[in-house]
Amino acid sequence: MNNKNILLTSTSFVKSVSNIDNNVQEKFLIPSIKEAQNVHLQEVLGTKLYEKLIELVDTDKINDLENVEYNKLLDEAQYFIAYQAISILCITASVKIGNIGLATTNDTNANCQYYKTTL
Repeated sequence: MNNKNILLTSTSFVKSVSNIDNNVQEKFLIPSIKEAQNVHLQEVLGTKLYEKLIELVDTDKINDLENVEYNKLLDEAQYFIAYQAISILCITASVKIGNIGLATTNDTNANCQYYKTTL
């Protein structure tokens, strides 16, 4: 099973529980969701419980009657993932590494950040 491609929440859910603009592209948000669940949620739940949750979502058995407690856990985990993804997105959407070095972006342009200004 490849855990890296299974999302436990959606970009629309993350946007609905936050102040993220609807214009934020999924190419920025999806990697943040993946990191939030694959690193941070797994750290909180433990690997075995995390993998069980992934398996139930992947096999569409999460809504079966015998998995009601896992379904409740997923409902709560979606909020955790959303807020973690938002905190990750703040950095990844604002700072880029390119040929000019570390650059911050805003609505009108990219400004180069030099080592001295980041200390």
